[in-house]
Amino acid sequence: MTTSWRAYLVIFAVFVLGAVCGAGASLAVAARVQRHILAGSDPVARIATLRLARELRLDRHQREQVREAIVESRTELHAVLAKNGPELLGIWDRTAARIRAVLDERQRERFDALAAERRGPLEHLLSAEQPVPPAPPTPLENPPATPAEAEP
Repeated sequence: MTTSWRAYLVIFAVFVLGAVCGAGASLAVAARVQRHILAGSDPVARIATLRLARELRLDRHQREQVREAIVESRTELHAVLAKNGPELLGIWDRTAARIRAVLDERQRERFDALAAERRGPLEHLLSAEQPVPPAPPTPLENPPATPAEAEP
């Protein structure tokens, strides 16, 4: 009977060791991919481009054009946010005040904590220190119709 328990113990140990090794390998791969994505000039544009490329099966030329469009739109978005930031924060504050008015004391304390957590990223987004991504390279005058035409 003791050999039976030893066999179960060995099988369990192998299972646990496999799970630990698998989790460690997954974390290592995820960290490597994250470093690769964040290494570029505009990580948000890279992430959005990668998602669209995967979902839509974009070719290389399409990926470049999609990335240029995303970077350009983010530049425009930052300009609009910089211009309208105080108005957006005013809307945020008025909405928070209306919500606080209907809450009891316990709920207000929790709401204030949640609102502070969520307002921080909004203030960062609207701050003057927000980096504006570089302008995209000028598009080709006559872009090739297919990727095969792009390569000599």
